[in-house]
Amino acid sequence: MHIERNLRPSFIWQKYGWRPLLAFAVYDALIGFMYGPLDFHWLDIPWQPVATLGTAVAFYIGFKSNASYSRFWEGRQLWGAVVNSSRTWTGRVLDFVRTPDDNFAYDSAETLAHRRLVYRHIAWVNALRLHLRRQTAELWQTEVVPFLLDPADHALGQTNNPPAQLVIRQGHDLRQLSFDGMLTEFREVSMAETLRELNNHQGACERIKNTPFPRQYAFFSYVFVMIFALLLPLGLVEEF
Repeated sequence: MHIERNLRPSFIWQKYGWRPLLAFAVYDALIGFMYGPLDFHWLDIPWQPVATLGTAVAFYIGFKSNASYSRFWEGRQLWGAVVNSSRTWTGRVLDFVRTPDDNFAYDSAETLAHRRLVYRHIAWVNALRLHLRRQTAELWQTEVVPFLLDPADHALGQTNNPPAQLVIRQGHDLRQLSFDGMLTEFREVSMAETLRELNNHQGACERIKNTPFPRQYAFFSYVFVMIFALLLPLGLVEEF
């Protein structure tokens, strides 16, 4: 996927353009030479079927482009949803997790709980990135572990789904904070709802990652374009 801000014509030419352009230039010249000097007029075909095929190919490619952009836009929406839920989670951690004798000043227990919950969420974001890229085994220790203040969380990188396990650990922490009197039942439910949203975002990201477009979807579009490109000179050679 090309992610730069601008798509340079030179990039298209160097990576995709010159080889097929050269091949079709040689093919078109060969058709013209065989039809003209060699009088192979049997190569000519009516242009109407070629035009109909071109229209069908244009619709097919258009639908494919729309589907591709829809998939891209869905991913972008999920990115924004993760950002918004992360902000919500951090805000609720700082506002909701309080000691029973709260006097609007953070004490050491509150600060430790805040750091543990927020840092574990940062670890979740990195773990999700590694999980989607299938890089957990290589980068877990350097990209995730530094944000896990609880040593018991370090071994979660060996599980099948580390980010999901981190969300579960967050839920366990909320339950313990509620038991310790640092989180009311109403606030615990509210924060658990944010965890549910994060789980949904992760599941949607995994669905996009694990369900690409069917390979035949790209294959047949390539075949149709090639057939149209091969028939087009035969349909136009008589006109020129």
